Amino acid sequence: MEIAERLAILLAVAKRKHLSTVIGSSNVLGFITYIHTDIRIGMITFGNHPVKLWEHIRSQPEVIDFVFDVYNEWRFRAFTDKAEWLEYLEYLSSILSSNRSAMALDEAMRERLPAESTSLSILRNNPWLVMVISLTFTPILQEYSK
Repeated sequence: MEIAERLAILLAVAKRKHLSTVIGSSNVLGFITYIHTDIRIGMITFGNHPVKLWEHIRSQPEVIDFVFDVYNEWRFRAFTDKAEWLEYLEYLSSILSSNRSAMALDEAMRERLPAESTSLSILRNNPWLVMVISLTFTPILQEYSK
């Protein structure tokens, strides 16, 4: 399955799960807006950013439900086996780490960017984060503004 297909499945699942969340619907939409506008996705696997994001999620029960419900259904529908999932994690970690070797960046900035092995380890140990990062690559906010 192509990445675009996986992201289309994620978008469909997220929209359906959000619309089915009657109580707390504004909190879920607020979370979707937050991950699209307030998080530096390129830095999400660096330092304590995953912990801060988890604390934000953890503070809102309906957002926890949304994150895990969307993750579980997306993983079930978009990845048929563990090898596909691991291949996606490797692809995503390479994207998150791609600027680390950019020659135009100064050394201090390159050191702040996550190494690919670090990103991969964080993604493997926090599968919910994979869904959250992937959701930022979908046009979900544009869909809601129509």
